[in-house]
Amino acid sequence: MKAMQKALVAVGLMLVAVAVGIGVLRQGGGPNPVTDADAWVSWATRDPIMAFIGLFGALMAGVGAVAGLMQILGPKPQSRDEAARAQDRIRATVEDGDAETQRLVKEVLAQLVAGRDGGAADDAATADARVDAVQQIVESGDAAEQEAARLIADGRVDEGFARLREDARAGDQDAAEKWRRLGALAFAVNVTEARAAYQKAAERDPADVWTHIYLSRLDRTTGDLGAARRSAEAALAAATIEKDRGAALSVLGDVARAEGDLPGARKAYEDGLVIRRDLSARDPKNASWRRDLWTSLWHLADLPDGGVTWVEVREALAAEQARGTLFKDDEPFLDEATRRAAD
Repeated sequence: MKAMQKALVAVGLMLVAVAVGIGVLRQGGGPNPVTDADAWVSWATRDPIMAFIGLFGALMAGVGAVAGLMQILGPKPQSRDEAARAQDRIRATVEDGDAETQRLVKEVLAQLVAGRDGGAADDAATADARVDAVQQIVESGDAAEQEAARLIADGRVDEGFARLREDARAGDQDAAEKWRRLGALAFAVNVTEARAAYQKAAERDPADVWTHIYLSRLDRTTGDLGAARRSAEAALAAATIEKDRGAALSVLGDVARAEGDLPGARKAYEDGLVIRRDLSARDPKNASWRRDLWTSLWHLADLPDGGVTWVEVREALAAEQARGTLFKDDEPFLDEATRRAAD
């Protein structure tokens, strides 16, 4: 850019000089163009070509000079080092933002875990749902959800739940998902709050299998076995993939057992076990499916005449431990299965 500006000035001034020089030579002893302005009019009239060349050169020189002056007085372009430092500042800002997000996620989860005494029995599935819900709220939630997350992180859990309720009641298109997120957060903390949230989600999105599954578990916790069965059956009816069908059968077995219907419980668990064995055989490396499998084995081993021994359960859990894929929260199950296998 600088070279172009210099070229414009140089060529323009040269053209002006040439035109003026030729004009002076041709004009001979006429008026002096330096001291007499009328000489320029006389020159332009007598030699319009040279006058045009001079005028064009003057314009070129003027453009180059103005551009150079703007570069001198205007903002300086960044050097390579300055650009690199600017990129470092942007990168640091992004990283700081990510760190702040993760800090808030951890604080919200810590408050929810600390308040688990008032909730339903927690397991890996509900814990995963809780983590996913918190991350969605903190990372991509609307302003109301962000406010609720900060309230929960500050230990004002009930106020945070109330704010999430108000936001979900707004009735926008993603209301069902908002109710599910509230239910996931409240599941292990406040049964009443979680149950009401999942009921709202089920009303808005009756095709969601896991809404019915969690609702059935909450209903069973409160002792409402009729509602628990209806939710379990709704989950089974809504299931369109084998993994969801296996989960719905497991919940249905839990309800039947709570009702005292042991044959019904065994039938549901066995049907679920068939599905989970098939899934695990199809993808032996899938740790989630293997976990579902040993869960079904556990349920049947825990039933009188369930057809599964505690040795089988222990071996399945020990295999997970050997692979390094046994969740920390599941380690007590290995200890319990080992104890029962030895009895």
